[in-house]
Amino acid sequence: MQRPPGAWVTQTRVGRGYAELADDERQFVVDFTGPALAALLGGALLAGCTRESTSDLIRSAREYQAKGEHQAAIIQLKNALQKQPDSAEARFLLGESSLIIGDPATAEKEFRKAAEFGHPPALVVPMIAQAMLDNGESEKVMSEFGQRKLDDPKAEAALRVIVGQAQLRTSKLEAAAASFAAALASDSSNIQAGLGQARIAGFAGKLDEAIDSVDQIVARHPKSSDALLLQGALRLARGDREGARTALEQAVAAEAQRCHQPGALRRQHGHRPRQRLQIAHMPLMLLRRAGPVLDG
Repeated sequence: MQRPPGAWVTQTRVGRGYAELADDERQFVVDFTGPALAALLGGALLAGCTRESTSDLIRSAREYQAKGEHQAAIIQLKNALQKQPDSAEARFLLGESSLIIGDPATAEKEFRKAAEFGHPPALVVPMIAQAMLDNGESEKVMSEFGQRKLDDPKAEAALRVIVGQAQLRTSKLEAAAASFAAALASDSSNIQAGLGQARIAGFAGKLDEAIDSVDQIVARHPKSSDALLLQGALRLARGDREGARTALEQAVAAEAQRCHQPGALRRQHGHRPRQRLQIAHMPLMLLRRAGPVLDG
């Protein structure tokens, strides 16, 4: 019997059992294993997906986030939300991943839905403000959150920092200084508040004071990429190119390590969400992220 067109491909798909089939059965296999088999396999995969519970999908998304694979995490979270649209946890995690990949508008929307569905204000309110800040909405941040208070001291400090950064970006230096001071009063360990104060000193032309402040922060937090970035920017502004390069290279190393730590975004409210830094794009990319001291 002449082997029908495509039979070899079919045989490889169905295995060695092909040779044991009768002629009419072989033809049936050839005809059947094209689109019909593909449809069956596709249906089986979809059935497998639908069998995953919302908690399974959220767990999978968290694992992807921990590995820095946020696009994959977003897919899992959207699948979870198809099953349970009112999942505050899934909404919050989707907001986090959206913020990290550079989509603050979607992040804000998801954070607000998470808040609507009961996610703790201490977690979600600073993230809403951060998303708005990253979307260039400094005036809205000040209007909505300038007087908002949170019961949790660390969350309150994080919110004050974000408001302070919005004020700094709109040249409201005195108000920004007050916000950063309030943040430190609420949580003396808040790195971003100290960096905000250093930026204000830089704006005021007190470059040595700003550098001293940042150097002290780096001494306490040597793995803080934000502190190292600002340290590099300030040293470059003072003309210390070698010192700037050293600080920026350390920032790259710290950033790469930080990106793979689960929950890093939640632990460092008040910073810009980041993609992994590439040393080939230093110093321009890093200096732009070092804050308003050089951004103007």
